[in-house]
Amino acid sequence: MCVCVFLNCACVWVSMLAILCVFVGVCLYVYTCVCVCVCVCDVCVQVKDVLLEPVWKTHDATHFKKVKMGDQKLLEACSPGDPVAFQATLQSLAAEGKAHLVHTPLITIRDFDRACERARPTVSEADLGIHQKFTDEFGEEG
Repeated sequence: MCVCVFLNCACVWVSMLAILCVFVGVCLYVYTCVCVCVCVCDVCVQVKDVLLEPVWKTHDATHFKKVKMGDQKLLEACSPGDPVAFQATLQSLAAEGKAHLVHTPLITIRDFDRACERARPTVSEADLGIHQKFTDEFGEEG
């Protein structure tokens, strides 16, 4: 396998998570992903999915709660089991004129888990075999 094209998923995944964690301010001590990623573009898709997870949570939410962010009181999507949750959807809040108060929840480790569960490799074993055959026949320089 050509190291230039196909990188070790674990190393790339951990590096991208570290960069993402610094970017979004998530404290991540130890995290291991057991998803099957084969190439760098798979990791990019994973990072995009993790970043969009709070947006999807907010869009699909059936319950919200009031949270204080600095000196502002905002609304955040939450679980129906949350003790301070009230039933509402994003559309119903918009109809009430409260859409400007909605903010997306912070990224959590569960967001990484959900993105990992949905992961599907973009490069198949057959594609790797073709690449390996080409490399064997023509060398890495082509």
